[in-house]
Amino acid sequence: FYHAKQKSLAQEWFVRGEGALHTGNPAEALEDFRTALAYGPDSFIYRLRLAQALMAAHRTDEARSHLLTLWRDAPGDGTVNQELGRLAVAEGDTQAALRYFHNAIYGSWGQNPLQKRLQVRWELCEFLIRQGDKTQAQSELIALAGELPADPQLHLQAAELFLKAGDPSRALGEYKKALSIDRHSEDAMIGAGEVAFQMGNYALAVQYLERAMRTGAVPPEARDKLKTARQVLSLDPYNRRLPRAEADQRALHAFQIASARLTDCMKSLGTSPQ
Repeated sequence: FYHAKQKSLAQEWFVRGEGALHTGNPAEALEDFRTALAYGPDSFIYRLRLAQALMAAHRTDEARSHLLTLWRDAPGDGTVNQELGRLAVAEGDTQAALRYFHNAIYGSWGQNPLQKRLQVRWELCEFLIRQGDKTQAQSELIALAGELPADPQLHLQAAELFLKAGDPSRALGEYKKALSIDRHSEDAMIGAGEVAFQMGNYALAVQYLERAMRTGAVPPEARDKLKTARQVLSLDPYNRRLPRAEADQRALHAFQIASARLTDCMKSLGTSPQ
């Protein structure tokens, strides 16, 4: 009866701590989890929640001490490694963040392991991009993209991260994957069109942005890109499908535009043609 009562009290204080932590009151959660531990000192989850409450209260030194103790007991636990990775992120320690996040990705998770591993990869990629380590971020993003389920929103998020990491080609690939899952996704059409425009593939940009225009509202900046892409294509003298006379006319028109701009530039600077 005594042990059953202890277990019941520990669970009661743990539930109160969970509530306080989820409502943004880490100070109260700390006391609740400490009380729960007093009744159930051997509980791994109580110790873990105490460490998380310490992190939420910005008491990082104490949190690290608890987490490292937990890590020694269970070095393959995904949650413990993720929390240690977050501590490394807060301190800007890239190598430690990589080590702990990788441990979490390949570690053990109780429930929804695929979802939890994807979440860890998201966190790691976003951290590397903030740190300016685009090469490492691209490597992690490639691994992340290969594990994504057939969810257009997740592919859109991956495309945005690829853009931030300086890889527009793979960003375009993610937009295309989103469209293959949901061919009516306006965000994917606009994203693909804007990335194609950025890459100088104006024909593809027009294709996607016109498609987006037909399905719904398009932001002003996307409409501007569509207008510019159309103008570029209308001036391009190298289109192999053009008749020779039309190609010659476009080349002459381009020369006239360049000459006019050069003249305006010289006037504004007050320089002579020489």
